Amino acid sequence: MNKIKKIVFSYLFADLALILLSIWQGSSWLINTQIAFFSSLVVTLASFFSYKKMVSSKTEAFEASDERDEIDKIDDKFELFTDTEEDKKEEDFKEIFKKEKKLVSRVSFSNLKNSYKGALSLYRLAAYLFLAVGFLYLQRHGILNIMPYFLGLFVVPFVSVFWLIAY
Repeated sequence: MNKIKKIVFSYLFADLALILLSIWQGSSWLINTQIAFFSSLVVTLASFFSYKKMVSSKTEAFEASDERDEIDKIDDKFELFTDTEEDKKEEDFKEIFKKEKKLVSRVSFSNLKNSYKGALSLYRLAAYLFLAVGFLYLQRHGILNIMPYFLGLFVVPFVSVFWLIAY
């Protein structure tokens, strides 16, 4: 079984456990946990697909701009042995620290600038709309119970973190 099938199986197993717990607690729990679980799952999947699309487009743009010769591409596929003038200079610790500190502050802004397409994608906006509509549906019909709702919301992130740690 490949990794994605195992993760999907884990989500389904966690949902089954959530359903069994909810049936034991009552119908209000079942409705709250299932709406929250599916909302959380949709948000997670939408985030994954939007960032996957963004990374794929960035990767294609990077591969298209590669201007090295064919032998260098074969010998040094990941540019591990490319020397620059900056690498050859010897600098003291304080200068290196100042450079790295400036780089970190620039990286956070450039990361925001480069990742806004993934953060504001149609997938994610629709997923968060689905989450809000589910919450408002429960609230409007007077069946919102916060404890099972939060339990349903946290199952998907918990399973995801488990898979990050396990593999």
